[in-house]
Amino acid sequence: GLRKGQFLLNQINTLPGGYVLLIDDQEKFYPQCCCELSDINYWKKIAAGQPAYWQGHPTPEIKFTNNSIFLNLVSELDESFYPEPPESIIELDKTALNDAVEKVSVFLNIFAQKLIRINLTENLGIDKIDDLLVWDNTDLV
Repeated sequence: GLRKGQFLLNQINTLPGGYVLLIDDQEKFYPQCCCELSDINYWKKIAAGQPAYWQGHPTPEIKFTNNSIFLNLVSELDESFYPEPPESIIELDKTALNDAVEKVSVFLNIFAQKLIRINLTENLGIDKIDDLLVWDNTDLV
């Protein structure tokens, strides 16, 4: 559809996916509904101590202190987090979260570069395919 002009670039979402939050090698939080690879932008802002919109749902409530970030995983809506988190409130060290986000970003960069190579070798002609499928989250721009 995109190459044939059936869709506009702003009608294309980044690839679905997300990130499992590990603390001391224990899985604490999983991607929820509507998560995308571009959610790394959300995690970057959170790691920097900045509030950010996340389109996944349910959405954790975020609170910041000087060195910590708290994720409140008690949903007040009719939705529950799945799988059920082992804790209702998760405390994250800002520095550790920032380090983890940077490590994930390295792998996303490698993946984005592969998409660019495929785009070129297969003559797909999709402008900024890496932004389109990996990085671009217009909610955070």
